[in-house]
Amino acid sequence: MASIGAWKNRLHKFIDYPPAIVPFLLKHFYLNYIADKYLPLYKDFKFLNYQDTIDEIIDKQKSIIRFGDEAIDMTLGIGLYYDNWHQKYEKKLAERYKEVLAASHPRLLVGLHWEFFTKTKKQLEEINIPAQIWTHSKVYLHKYLDKSNVYGAALAFQPKYNQHIDYEKVRDYFKTKHIVIVTGRIERFKHIKLGKTTDLLPCPTNDVWSMYDKLYADILQLVKNKGYDKKDTLFLISLACTAKVMVYDLTLEGYQAWDTGQFFDLAFREIENIVS
Repeated sequence: MASIGAWKNRLHKFIDYPPAIVPFLLKHFYLNYIADKYLPLYKDFKFLNYQDTIDEIIDKQKSIIRFGDEAIDMTLGIGLYYDNWHQKYEKKLAERYKEVLAASHPRLLVGLHWEFFTKTKKQLEEINIPAQIWTHSKVYLHKYLDKSNVYGAALAFQPKYNQHIDYEKVRDYFKTKHIVIVTGRIERFKHIKLGKTTDLLPCPTNDVWSMYDKLYADILQLVKNKGYDKKDTLFLISLACTAKVMVYDLTLEGYQAWDTGQFFDLAFREIENIVS
């Protein structure tokens, strides 16, 4: 049963954007009655496993954007509300999401939760994965994907699912880069040096999209002031929904950026251990 906090978050989705009730109801209809019929549409796509995903972004110096089920929620008109952050629905952000989902770029890897959306609702329940995760996304995701692309694993840096993360390889790669961390609660990293240099750019945790242009300009100004070369710079970005667009835009600028998301929280102790 959902907690009181979870129910409050659900309620705010509709207070902030009342039309969200329509896609919300459709989502649960598709989840229970239609979504699994779309599984055959994904059988010819190529998905990398966890370690191959990490190898791809390190060996080929690629950016990674990680999409969870929240991507589909946002494109449908549903805002995202969690215990420690929220992003109200924004039409322009939803359109940018669609653009990024459909992107094809030689130095960009789009990571998906293929572990979830290639399984039926029953299969998810059998392995104790909440059925709402990705199940309804099967209905929509195929509209944006391209069978000629290779897709990564969004959970490659999630210790709960990938229990054999090659932290040594990640650490050694960090050492070759100027690391720029862009996230909320930046105080967690003030005593850490991840790369040749480590810069911290603090950001708010709620409705970050509303200040996207300023944040993006601040990031570019920071690396310009520091004189960092693009090929020697790695951005680690944890900005919830906004991270997807920011990584994409930085990649188009010629930078490498990782949408780390929960990696900061779920693997923080390991990060401290490998750089200490």
